[in-house]
Amino acid sequence: MNKKITSKDIANHLGISRSTLSFIINGKSKEMRISDELTNRTLEYVKSINYTTNSIAKSLKTGKSYTIGLIVADISNAFFSQIAYRLEKEASKKGYYIMYSSSNEDKKQFNLQLENFINRRLDGLILVPPVGCVDFIEVLHTQKIPFVLIDRSIDSPKVNSVNINNYKAAYDATIRLIKNNRKNIAIINVNNQLSTMHDRTMGYLHALSDNHISVNQTLIAQLKFSNVIKDVKSAVEKVVQKGADGILFTTNKLSVSGLEKLKDMGVKIPHDLSVVSFDDTPVFRLFETSITTIKQPVNEMCKAAIDVLLESIDNKNEASAPLHLELDSKLILRDSCS
Repeated sequence: MNKKITSKDIANHLGISRSTLSFIINGKSKEMRISDELTNRTLEYVKSINYTTNSIAKSLKTGKSYTIGLIVADISNAFFSQIAYRLEKEASKKGYYIMYSSSNEDKKQFNLQLENFINRRLDGLILVPPVGCVDFIEVLHTQKIPFVLIDRSIDSPKVNSVNINNYKAAYDATIRLIKNNRKNIAIINVNNQLSTMHDRTMGYLHALSDNHISVNQTLIAQLKFSNVIKDVKSAVEKVVQKGADGILFTTNKLSVSGLEKLKDMGVKIPHDLSVVSFDDTPVFRLFETSITTIKQPVNEMCKAAIDVLLESIDNKNEASAPLHLELDSKLILRDSCS
């Protein structure tokens, strides 16, 4: 079996460093003051060794890296793990690779990861930005770097985004709780400064208002991501003590910890309290009382995000109206709120 040729092999054969090889391949010869003779000799050799299946040769021909940068909010969250997995599958179908990282909802970390991806000259980016990153996002647009937001949106007409109708999803979930004869319905939410999470809160509030149910502020818990696991358990205990007979959890990570706390408190679901959670994952079918969920169309969201991004990559020098896609979620009825 022939040994796979690497960039190190090429550099050794040519008698140059790997960094020089990288500069030449990425079109930086003039910038790095590399002679035309060495540049031409290097490119001719790379083309001559039947390296066409390698990304280097492909990049030489197309000017693309065929790599997309992905920054998710929290890779430990099952929802974002699904997002990363499906994006990788969809990108692969188009001949692209995914390079991903997780910001842990931290603005500084997100900015560093973004700078790293930009410096690597990836073809495009798929982003789940944390709170306070609008300026970073608008810089991408100014620099004509193709990108798309997924599961997030910002108040800018210039940005491509793929999302669900979060307001409607939360509204419909709250209505389902009301139809289960629940009148003291709590919401446990995180990062309400994000438009995604704010829309979920508004859907909940308007569903109560439309059904002439007074809003009880003691049943609204707005948590911060930094201490969310500890805080959600405290929030669950508080709303139960305030008489909650239903809870809407706005992420699956909130609900898993919250359900653990309800079990510790001896709360019987759905006898004492009904539950609905965003983000359907297999674990919700395995609880002693299966959990009603709002299922986001992850496959469709990821396919749309890849399609929108590749369109932007192929037409990066042409002005086009940004796309703001809102897909429908589905309420999966189970025992916790039938």
